[in-house]
Amino acid sequence: MRDYKIYTVRPDGSGLTKLSSKGASDRSPSWSGDGKRIAYQGCCSRGNWQILVMSETGSGKLNLSKSRFSDTEPAFSADGTRIAFVRNKQIWVMNADGSSQRRLTSPGGYTDDAPSWSPDGQTIAFQRCCFTSLGGGAWQIFTMRADGSNQTNISNTVGTTSDFHPDWSPDGTKIVFARCVCLTTADELYVMAADGSGQTRLSPGTNAIHPRYSPDGTRIVFQGYVGGQGGIFTMTAAGTGLARVADGLEPVWQPLP
Repeated sequence: MRDYKIYTVRPDGSGLTKLSSKGASDRSPSWSGDGKRIAYQGCCSRGNWQILVMSETGSGKLNLSKSRFSDTEPAFSADGTRIAFVRNKQIWVMNADGSSQRRLTSPGGYTDDAPSWSPDGQTIAFQRCCFTSLGGGAWQIFTMRADGSNQTNISNTVGTTSDFHPDWSPDGTKIVFARCVCLTTADELYVMAADGSGQTRLSPGTNAIHPRYSPDGTRIVFQGYVGGQGGIFTMTAAGTGLARVADGLEPVWQPLP
C-alpha cells in the first residue's frame, strides 16, 4: 500500500501544509460544508481503510467507521450531517459522528464508487461499473435519492466509454465528471446537466480526473497530466485559464467559511 498523505494548499500554490500524521496513509479527503472538518480514508487496524475525520488543521482525528471492512471514498453532505462512503462495492451512508451506518445500493454484479452529494442533500451522484446493461462493464454516472431509491443512469454511454468521478456544481444544476474512451482517448473532463443532458467536453488535450467545483462555481480543480507535468490543476468552469497548483492527487476545494 502506498504511503499517501493529506495536504492543504492555496489555489495559487502557496502555503503547502501537511495534515497527515507521521506514518499514516491517508487519501480521498472531503470537506464539511462549513470548511472546518475533513473526512478521509485512512489505513488503520488490520490494514483496512477506515473513514476518519479531522479538523481543518489536522487535529482531533477520529475513526468513524470502526469497521472490519475497508471503507473508502467519503463524501460530506453540504450541511455536514451525513457522510456517504463505499463499503464492499456499494454506497453506504452514516451520520457525521459515525452512527446509523446503512447501505443504499445493493449487490448485483456491479461496483458502485465515488459518491457525491447534491447541494440540497436530496440526491447522490456516483459511478457504477460492470452491470450487464451498461455495454460490457463500462463505468457510468448514476444518481439516486438520498435514501437509495430511484437509481438512474444519467450518462448513458455505451461500449468502451467510461464516465467517473462526478461532482455537483454549487447551484445543483450541473455535474462535472471524467470520461475515457478506452484505447482511444485519454481521460478528459466533461460537464452535463443534472439530468444527463447537454454533455460537453471541457478539457481537450488534457489527461484529467477527479474534478471538483470551487465553492462559487467559477473554477474546477482536478488531478491531471498536462504539458509533460502531472499534479493538481485548476481551470475556469468553461475549461479555460489552465493553471498548475502543486504535486498531488484527488484534490477537493474547501468550502467558503
